[in-house]
Amino acid sequence: MKQRYNDFTHELIWRAVDCCFDGKWTRTEILTFVEEYAGISRLEIFEGSLVDDVNAKIEAVDASACMVENMIEEICSGRIPEEVAPVTTVEILDGMTLKVRTIANLCIPHQLLGHAVKMALDPLFAARILPTQHASIPGRGQTQLKRQIGRYLRRHGLGINYFAKTDESNAYGSTMYADVIAVLKKEIPSARQLIAVMEYLGTIAPGGHLIIGGYLDAWLFNFMASYAIRYLLAQGSTRRGIFRPFVVRVISYMDDFCLLGRTRSGLRKAIAALTKWLDTMHGIRLKQTTGIIKLCSIEEERARKKEVKPSRRGCPGVDMGGYVIHRTYTTIRPRVVKRIFRTFSRAWREMCKTGTIRKERAQALIARYGPIRQSDSFSLMVKYHVEEIMQTAIRVCSYWSRQRERKRKENLRNAVHRYRLSLEA
Repeated sequence: MKQRYNDFTHELIWRAVDCCFDGKWTRTEILTFVEEYAGISRLEIFEGSLVDDVNAKIEAVDASACMVENMIEEICSGRIPEEVAPVTTVEILDGMTLKVRTIANLCIPHQLLGHAVKMALDPLFAARILPTQHASIPGRGQTQLKRQIGRYLRRHGLGINYFAKTDESNAYGSTMYADVIAVLKKEIPSARQLIAVMEYLGTIAPGGHLIIGGYLDAWLFNFMASYAIRYLLAQGSTRRGIFRPFVVRVISYMDDFCLLGRTRSGLRKAIAALTKWLDTMHGIRLKQTTGIIKLCSIEEERARKKEVKPSRRGCPGVDMGGYVIHRTYTTIRPRVVKRIFRTFSRAWREMCKTGTIRKERAQALIARYGPIRQSDSFSLMVKYHVEEIMQTAIRVCSYWSRQRERKRKENLRNAVHRYRLSLEA
């Protein structure tokens, strides 16, 4: 039997620490941790950053990797590592959905353990996480989701006529570490060290469930969701020796599922089966966010686009990941459109008045340009002068990026000077 996991070797832990610290060397918590556990002062880190010398960072990663190895040995021997602080949580209002979410704040040793476990589970994740799962997976964001759904809707051989969307209520809070560990014991029973570390992480997790804000937890949720998708794809009926699945394709964006099928009754049966399975196996409640909606054919969509009245041009589409995907074109979700082009209207008025755009607005424009570029919003681009505004926004952000880099180096030089004075005193 093939064991899909990596052992906790020094090389794996070193790569995990390097991945965790990458891009965070200016953060106070990272510098404090390195000074305490690696014995390398932030003065050495600052001096190395000024001349692009990475020797101090490599020494810090080496020492931190040895500390993580000691932590894993303590956990496997039944002792509790003193380096890991309790998890603290904070409630944050999500500006997109206006929901209050509980975000966890993990200490650096906890983050390092999560990165090490993730890299140890990489072979299992590669074997189990499906190509139709998106969010929190590198290279599989909203744009890839949009392209994939569009390809499936246009593929004539799949015969997709209906779709439905479902959502898991309190997805992270309902996915318990005990369930994840039970699945891991079946998949990789010989990974005793790995399972021991997972059991320890489960004991320090608030409520014993997956943590919103944890690097490892996002991968574990996608891993567990892959079993629900496989269960959906296995549902069907057999007639005259031929298996006909209820669902042709299942695309997920974290806890949102989009079910594409040939018949309305098939989708209804698949949703009922999934609801019962999730409630029985994991205690997760599934809610249906849309009804079972019939899609227009390619010919019907093209005919509607030629209608004189704009109210007759609309076609049912899959609303997912900020896009509304149809067979022949893609638009942006209505409330996202309002937010995006309100920003562009204000930017155009500011450009006409002052000739430029302030930094914060330029950054917001660049962040919101992706959906416009990835959708069929040509008339809106002309109406709101998107190309002219983006040229100015890019120049403004480039200028402030150069200023930020200059200020960063100046602050590093000042910090080095202050530390040298304090050492002399």
